[in-house]
Amino acid sequence: MIARDTLRYGLYVAIGTLLLTLTGMFGTFAGRIVIDTGLTLSTVLLVLILAGTGFLAAQHLNRPSAGAALLNGMAGSLVVGVALALLVVLQTNVSLSFVFPDVNQLLGSTVTLGQTDLGSGLLSLLGASAGLGLIGGALPLLPREARGILLLGLGMTVVIGLLQSQIRNIFTLPDALAVALTIVAGYLVAFLSRRPSSVLRAVIGALAGLVVAVLLAVAANSGGLEPGGILRGTGAMPVLLNQDPANRLVAYGLIFAVIGALGGVITVASRAIHNGVLYFGVSLIILGILNAQGGMSLTTAVLSFILMAAGAWIIPRLGSPIQARYEALPRFERQRVQWLSMLGVLAVLVVAPFFLGQYITDVLNLVGLYIIMGIGLNIVVGFAGLLDLGYVAFFAIGAYSIGLLTTPSLLTCGGVPASQLTPETVGEVCRVLTFWEAWPLSIALGAVFGILLGIPVLRLRGDYLAIVTLGFGEIIRLIVKFDDFKPLFGAAQGIPNIPRPVIDLTAINPAWRVELTGATGIYYLILAGIVVTAIIGMRLASTRLGRAWRAMRADEDVAQAMGINLTQTKLLAFSIGAAFAAMGGAIAGTRLYGAYPDSYTLLVSINVLSLVIIGGLGSIPGVIIGSLVLIGLPEVLRELESYRLLAFGVLLVVAMLLKPEGLIPPMPRQLSEQAAEIRSRGSVTS
Repeated sequence: MIARDTLRYGLYVAIGTLLLTLTGMFGTFAGRIVIDTGLTLSTVLLVLILAGTGFLAAQHLNRPSAGAALLNGMAGSLVVGVALALLVVLQTNVSLSFVFPDVNQLLGSTVTLGQTDLGSGLLSLLGASAGLGLIGGALPLLPREARGILLLGLGMTVVIGLLQSQIRNIFTLPDALAVALTIVAGYLVAFLSRRPSSVLRAVIGALAGLVVAVLLAVAANSGGLEPGGILRGTGAMPVLLNQDPANRLVAYGLIFAVIGALGGVITVASRAIHNGVLYFGVSLIILGILNAQGGMSLTTAVLSFILMAAGAWIIPRLGSPIQARYEALPRFERQRVQWLSMLGVLAVLVVAPFFLGQYITDVLNLVGLYIIMGIGLNIVVGFAGLLDLGYVAFFAIGAYSIGLLTTPSLLTCGGVPASQLTPETVGEVCRVLTFWEAWPLSIALGAVFGILLGIPVLRLRGDYLAIVTLGFGEIIRLIVKFDDFKPLFGAAQGIPNIPRPVIDLTAINPAWRVELTGATGIYYLILAGIVVTAIIGMRLASTRLGRAWRAMRADEDVAQAMGINLTQTKLLAFSIGAAFAAMGGAIAGTRLYGAYPDSYTLLVSINVLSLVIIGGLGSIPGVIIGSLVLIGLPEVLRELESYRLLAFGVLLVVAMLLKPEGLIPPMPRQLSEQAAEIRSRGSVTS
């Protein structure tokens, strides 16, 4: 029997699908190829909607039989199919372009499975709706683990297919296999050694990596890198393995010793680190296959699905005993494992630009800027519970302050407008600072403004605080855009020609002068900013101040009754968060060679707040994942640019319904060893 909720859910999805169809989304996505055999993003979207409706209808049944689940899944999907069919019939008889100018021709499109005849198109649509509804209705009948593995494999295959044009040249298959072999060698040797010390396991893994390096060097010196050789095969020349023959053994030794050490360390690491490194190895192999095939062919898609599904089944099973071993370690040993793992991740991030290319690196730069801002806003909102919608103001302060201090301006030219100076007199009158001299001043200025803007809102909470901070953000934007301040801020033209940072060590060696130009140079600057802000954020979370923030977020009145100085605690949150935003703003100014008022709108604050909420309030890893999902994906998938706000809304709703704590919620706080001992003594005496 068809449940009432099935028709209701089907109607909800049908309304949303019709609205998306009228915006022309199916036509827009039809040009994005997922698999070279002709599978497009438009087809994937239609399959996701119809099968997802069937899954939703069957999922909400109370202990359904197989027949009931399949019937309700098909019925829910058919509701959506009938709605689309009615829209197709309406468009063939009435012109909708006057009201909906973006809607594309549905007959003959993905909606009718390419059928140009009305009858055949409608039958194809309804048949596909019924079939996909049955598939969606069958999913809840599968065991939870099997269903998760299946969906993960399919989802990652689609994502890789969408990104194939940007990522297919990142890593070659020989490089990927060499890295995977080294990780596995270090992992197995360290695991079998059963040494309790993480340092010893890292050393053992490094020795295993050295053995792999020697074997690879012997193969390379024997012609293995020639076309058709054992290392290269018939594909492109590897990047990691293509080292200078004179120093090949040394280079291989350094590279694969580090990789082997990482494989050894994860045998005593936490489940998250252990599984993450192994998933990284699987991803590299998939990238290598994508490179060898020259794109997302059907073979690549099948292999990607098999590898991801196998990894999702095997890796968690390996991670459970590793987690138990990690929890049994002393506290100082766990901290050592975390630091060693972070060093390994940092080493990967340092060499990443050499493989990613300019475009992906530039996208990561944008993601990194939002990570820096997200960590700062996470302190204000996630730790202290102060909803700040004017956070972009501090980002703008950092950009404009770096511009004023590093270019000829009223500040650096003794009050003389730069427009009144000639190129010959600028050097005599103006005393501009270098980026490294101005950067700390920009951060300090951001912290000061955080305090100044925080003082008026000390007594405000909740929605009132959000509205007032929103006003502050708009005030800053309008001030820098106001014509009366044009001699200082440049008005609508902003401050152009902000110089790039220069590492000048010519006093030590005349050749040691490097200008951080291009996406790669800024990448390392942003990476340094992320490392600094992340370390500060994680350390603050476990301090007395961090505990005061969490107490204040839970209940300000109770926190004040416990002796917490609310004024000082709030101002510290505002100032530290503003300092982080100013740090990111200064980097953004030099990245864009200028500071322009239209770059600092309310949308920036909304983006940062959205990624913090979706990632997990109070979670720094959540900020990183939220930035990658909300900022990185729309940048590499330019077709989604016009649907960015829609994606924000959908992700926020889904996150609040399915994971209200965020994608990666903060770990629950645990008592220190001393506090746990005191508690155990108290329980014994009582």
